[in-house]
Amino acid sequence: MSRFYFEINILQSPDSPVVGIGLSKEHVHPDDFVGWKEDSWGYHGDDGNFHTAGHHEPYGPYYGAGDVVGCGYDRQSQSIFFTVNGEKQRDVATAVCGQLYPTVSIQRLVADTHVVINFGPYFQFDTAELDLSSASVSQDDAEL
Repeated sequence: MSRFYFEINILQSPDSPVVGIGLSKEHVHPDDFVGWKEDSWGYHGDDGNFHTAGHHEPYGPYYGAGDVVGCGYDRQSQSIFFTVNGEKQRDVATAVCGQLYPTVSIQRLVADTHVVINFGPYFQFDTAELDLSSASVSQDDAEL
């Protein structure tokens, strides 16, 4: 599969959502927020920043309850991009390679956050224009 995409739908979250979406390599511990460690790339809703290896840069709009946020990866260009409510943001990470895993992080201290993860095949973002593939799982959605 040369391209991959998945989305999260944030159904409920407090005023300052601490939700992140992105990709991580296998050795990154699941308790580490996406993008905070080496070999992890994430877009965070509380600050709108792109994070990787403990560094961050302004990236896109803040997001929270009611938003659908996606993460896409192109193996050929080795780049990652994100979407917010069906709108593609710019490609952000380059030279990303290896076995990558879809990653969603929710800060433990924030109660009442509900997220649905969508691995396809139907997305809010129009993946047809990018000829993306989606992963297959036993259910279309998995709820955290």
